[in-house]
Amino acid sequence: VTKKMDIWKLPDVMCIQLKRFEYTRNWRNKIGTHVEFPLEGLNMAPHTLSPEDKKNSVYDLYAVSCHGGGLGGGHYWAYVRNLTDKKWYRMDDSSTSAMPESNVVTSEAYLLFYARRGFGDKPSAKVTKPEGELDKEKTS
Repeated sequence: VTKKMDIWKLPDVMCIQLKRFEYTRNWRNKIGTHVEFPLEGLNMAPHTLSPEDKKNSVYDLYAVSCHGGGLGGGHYWAYVRNLTDKKWYRMDDSSTSAMPESNVVTSEAYLLFYARRGFGDKPSAKVTKPEGELDKEKTS
């Protein structure tokens, strides 16, 4: 038996959850298996049904949420790729430090954040002033 899942329309930003916890009737366990995942070039074309999406279906990783410890406790941190300098940083409570790319693929990763290639290059939405500031301009 083969199981297959297709995606009707690919999102610009995609979050993939790695199954890190297992539950049975009497047992809970954290799964620490190392999972390889691409930092760049995740091709989703084989998994989409949309002909338009097949043309632009490549994703690059921009953040990873991690958890160290067990089910009863532990610590969370994130690896985030800076779009300007293209370097990876570890965000850990009140500190931020540059990290080598090799640290990002870890057995403690559980949420992967991918963006469609070119998505960050699009012009962002027009930024408007807060409502209170608009009112001040009208009265001046």
